[in-house]
Amino acid sequence: MGRFGGGTNNSSFNGRTTNWQKVKRIKARVAKKRSGAKSKHLDTAVEGVSGKRTGKSQRKSQRKERLRQKEQQNLESGMDVDGEKKPAKNLAKALKKTGSGKKIVRKMMSKSEGEVDAMTDSSMEQLIQAFLETFRGLGTRGKPQPAEHTTLAGVVVKFDDMYALDETLLGGSYVFVAMATGTRCIPAASRCPKGSTVHDGHAEVLARRVFNRWLLEEIENCRNGERSLIFLKDGDRPPCLRDGVSFELLISALPCGDASIVEQQGRKRGRTGAKVVPCDGPARLPEAGDVESQDCSQARGVVRRKPGKGSPTSSVSCSDKILKWNLLGFQGCLMLPFIQEPLYFSKIIALTSDEYGTPGNVDTAASRSMQRALWERGCNLKECLEGSIFVRQTSPRFTAISVNAAVLEEHGLVASSTRKVSPGISSMWWAKASKDWKSKRLDYISHIPKGDKNYCEVIVGKTGVKMGFQKSATDPPVCSKACSRISRASMRDLVQQMYDSRDETLNSGIISHDELKLSVCPEYMEVWNKLRQPGSTLSNW
Repeated sequence: MGRFGGGTNNSSFNGRTTNWQKVKRIKARVAKKRSGAKSKHLDTAVEGVSGKRTGKSQRKSQRKERLRQKEQQNLESGMDVDGEKKPAKNLAKALKKTGSGKKIVRKMMSKSEGEVDAMTDSSMEQLIQAFLETFRGLGTRGKPQPAEHTTLAGVVVKFDDMYALDETLLGGSYVFVAMATGTRCIPAASRCPKGSTVHDGHAEVLARRVFNRWLLEEIENCRNGERSLIFLKDGDRPPCLRDGVSFELLISALPCGDASIVEQQGRKRGRTGAKVVPCDGPARLPEAGDVESQDCSQARGVVRRKPGKGSPTSSVSCSDKILKWNLLGFQGCLMLPFIQEPLYFSKIIALTSDEYGTPGNVDTAASRSMQRALWERGCNLKECLEGSIFVRQTSPRFTAISVNAAVLEEHGLVASSTRKVSPGISSMWWAKASKDWKSKRLDYISHIPKGDKNYCEVIVGKTGVKMGFQKSATDPPVCSKACSRISRASMRDLVQQMYDSRDETLNSGIISHDELKLSVCPEYMEVWNKLRQPGSTLSNW
């Protein structure tokens, strides 16, 4: 009747369950679960026989289909069946998801009145996603902090479908080569006379300048007989742009100045982002006390200075500078002697918050404002361009796309209740030389190295020098280590190195920046002076 050596009994005592009974109950529960799972599996298998695939078989079928499509593409392009080596990490994977999984662009409007981009719905969607994903993947250096917001601009090189060079698979691709952030400018009183500091730290200006620096190095490689995917060597003449290559500018907001004066349904929308110019009275230079109010009446089509609450700057607004690029080319004066013709942006795309429109739709009012401020107000200046090399054969395209404000806030590209201040720094990223690019069969590519300090630079907005260096107020000239690679002094040194060493005027190093431009390309300076003649749109530059 008792227990033997501490073993289990076949009954219970005092209402207590013995160990063997507990084990029996556990086994019964496990067997019941297994039976239910087996029944469910059998039901699923029956459904699969009736035409519904199981998850495992469906994934296997999808993999086979993808491999078949890849093989077909490789055979059509004349490649081996295995094709190109797939990179471990690329932008195509990032495009499958965007941050928190939100769709940035869902629907596009049709082309109308020559303002809306002619790109298809999917291509525009993917271009904007690639623009933001490329910025996201550049690391944390120089990025806005959680309480800050900034403006982002990027330059993309588009290779048309017919582009072909050796075995390079870039036809139909968009390649990001330069990006920049920034909203600060140094005061006019702090400008360095030798050009050692960066005066204008807005994103659009920095992106264009770092892109020009990259192009100068591309030109030098082409002149030395090295491989360049952008330029083509043409005997004794300067290099020319390859067929099928074009450039586009993307901005996370409307350019400050005239392009930000958006009128929708007869009322003003938002602020200009530049110093106020009243409708009544002559245009004048801004003063320290000038602050734009929400309901102030702004004159349209005039030159403005950059915004700021402190000491005024002498830098004009981004709208005015982009208008100049559309007339004379974004390459500027120093690069023009090294190429056969000016370089222009074929498209300029800006992102706007969905406060005034549905996310994914074209912001028609903002697109018209860009068309007016960045191109149409310069139409009366085209007489000054007649007979010169600055006559454009095609007009640029301008498009403003409404984007979900939460997506912009996630990237730190819009002001909000949590992002109230702008950072005091400006950042730049640029790509490797095209001779080092590897062939990729992707639609959207970024050749900007991630986390590489050799391809990134951060400058302080109030001093215009690289972060980590100080600019003494009593000693305006800056040491070479603190000088940015896109400052006037650095660009001038690069241009002088590219010229023949026998040219003593350019290598003397004692002439000013304006004298250098006049010596390098007098035709450019002559046309530029005509555009600023009294009574013209740019007379107050």
